[in-house]
Amino acid sequence: MIDELSVPANLGAGAVYAEKREFHKVKKALGILLNNDETFQAEQRARFNTLGMSLRKQGMLDEALEYYRKALEYNDKDENLHFNLARVHFDKGDHIAALDHLERCLAINPDLEVARKFQRYCRKQLGGSGLGSGDALR
Repeated sequence: MIDELSVPANLGAGAVYAEKREFHKVKKALGILLNNDETFQAEQRARFNTLGMSLRKQGMLDEALEYYRKALEYNDKDENLHFNLARVHFDKGDHIAALDHLERCLAINPDLEVARKFQRYCRKQLGGSGLGSGDALR
């Protein structure tokens, strides 16, 4: 017997459903997760990041954005959330929003080299332009 409203169960199941491309089941799990504050508590951090990454990898970009934005409401100082949001925005073709979240990520953790590399790549995609405030992060 599984508690259908269990946050850990839905986080795990949602990631599995995304990998299996069972999108109607993913949406059901997301509906439960997005309406439960427990989803975004610190002890669930690794699990909700895994689900967000699975959503992005399976092309459920709008769902991933909604999911990560909700997570930021609980903790806007998590560099990993900003980095993962940057990835989703990049995949959607919004390089400016990607750069914005990379700058936020690097403001929190200036030593996150993968974010620096991604930031350089995004700027290159924009022809070297980017957000003016990001020049200090080069």
